[in-house]
Parts: sequence; structure tokens; C-alpha cells
Amino acid sequence: MTEIQPKKRILISGGSGLLGRAISELALKSGFEAGWLSRDRNYPAPKDIRLFGWNPASGTMDTTALEWADIVINLAGKSIGETPWNRQGKRDITESRLQAVATLVKGLEKTQKKLDSFIGVSGSGIYGPGNQPYKESEPPGKGFPAQVAALWENAYSEIPPAHYHKLCILRLGVVLSTRGGAMPKIMQPIRWGVGAALGSGKQGFNWIHIEDAARGFLAAREWSGVFNLSAPGTADNRQATLAIAKAMGRKIFFPPVPAFFLELALGERARLLTEGNYSDVSEISRLGFTFLHPDIKEAAAHLIRNQI
Repeated sequence: MTEIQPKKRILISGGSGLLGRAISELALKSGFEAGWLSRDRNYPAPKDIRLFGWNPASGTMDTTALEWADIVINLAGKSIGETPWNRQGKRDITESRLQAVATLVKGLEKTQKKLDSFIGVSGSGIYGPGNQPYKESEPPGKGFPAQVAALWENAYSEIPPAHYHKLCILRLGVVLSTRGGAMPKIMQPIRWGVGAALGSGKQGFNWIHIEDAARGFLAAREWSGVFNLSAPGTADNRQATLAIAKAMGRKIFFPPVPAFFLELALGERARLLTEGNYSDVSEISRLGFTFLHPDIKEAAAHLIRNQI
């Protein structure tokens, strides 16, 4: 008689966010069990999600979560796009990332558990601005996003090798979804008839469809090392804006919004909009990962048509 193998269990920090929910949904459909680390044990999570308590600010967590898990995916951290880049905001963004990883490290050190895989998120902003495709071997670039990502990745190196079989860090591009993140902010002015590219419009728009992002994180349980996770089809800011407008059945009439006006409104954080880059994803392609949505025009149309 064939022995039935137990389901693998995926524990996600930041699971209630846009990407965390997409990964959780895909994991459950793919035959995994899924759990979230949450500051609120009474959080209204979907019925099939198991909740475990933690508080990265105080460095505490329910270590039974790690005993339960086979795979840990860390997505925790304040949004770099939503948080002001003043002194306190930068501190909050940085500390939220480092505290989350430190809490997981401390939790693992209190257990005898050896995870199948630990998967940590990082950002494509680590390369700084530039219009050539960056490979994973490139050193960190300049600017606040690059600084934060470099510190984040260094924090993952503190995870004791005795507590995992595989450690993977994914340098994630901008996740596109109509349900949150950057895309609704692009869609809103287009819907009002005042849509426009930003800055020069020629800056790289390092993007990925949310379905491919979720698939990438599940595939990463078999990978070791640092990898870019962005769509292979490159697009600059203007091309991405036009693709989204076309998918909405709208046209863009206005010239690009000058960087000066964006800086007046957002300060230094405007650089997220006026600067960009591209990621070379040949390494994950070599590992066998294929994209369902490699082209920005098709991806935008699919997202908007299906309200994903």
C-alpha cells in the first residue's frame, strides 16, 4: 500500500498583503498548507489559513509556527512606496525589514527545526537606476532603495545554515495587480482622462504580473542563491502607461509629468517614479522557470480583463 505523504506547510510573514494573499491562494490550490505570521491573532484570515502570533518590533514570535512549517517565505516590511522618505519614514522602512528577519532568526535559534527552504524577498531597487538589464552579480547601486535592499539581504545571511536546506533571496520587481500596489495608482488618472507618463517616460519600469510573482515564490523553494524575479519583457514608464491605458480602453493625451512637479509633491520619494531599471532574468529561466505573462501589453490586458 502506498504511503500518503503529508502536505508541505508554507509559513508566510506579510501574508495578508497583496502578494502574500496571492502566494497563499496558489499554495492552497497546489496542495500545500499555508500559515501566516500576524501581530493580531484574531485577524480575519481566510478559513484555510493558520495564524501564528509574532511582533517583530519586540523581536518575539510563537516558535511553534517554525516547528509547524517546512518552508518560510518572508515578505514583511513597510512599503517603500507608501511610506514618506523623511528621516523617521526611512528609519521605519529599514527597521521593519531588519526586525522581521532578526525575529525569524531568533525564533529559528530557539528550535531544532531545519526548514526545507527559507525564501526572502528583496527588491530590484538594489541595482539603483539604469537602463541596462542588471544581472544578480552586479553590486548594489546608489540611492535609498539600494541601501535598504543591501541591508535586507545582509540580514538574511544571519540565518544559521543549520536551520535550512535551501536559502533563496528574490529581488522582486513592481508587482502588477488591479487589487493594490502601483497599478491602481497608474489607472486612476487614466480613468479620469488625465493619464500621463512620469518624468522622462524613458526610465525602466521593472514589473511582473502578480500570478508570475506568486509562481516564482513557490518555485523558489527549490532554488538556492540570489535571483531576479521580474518579467522578461522590458518596458519603460511610457510604454507601461500606454499598455495599461490601452487595456482600459483609454488614450493618453498629455505629455509626461515633469520630474520637478513630482518632486514638489513627493520629495525624494519621487525617484521611485522618475528613476528605474531592468532585471536580467536569465538565471531563473535557466532553472526552468517560465512566465505566463512576459509581455506588458498582454499582462495589463489580462489583469484588467479579469480584475486580478
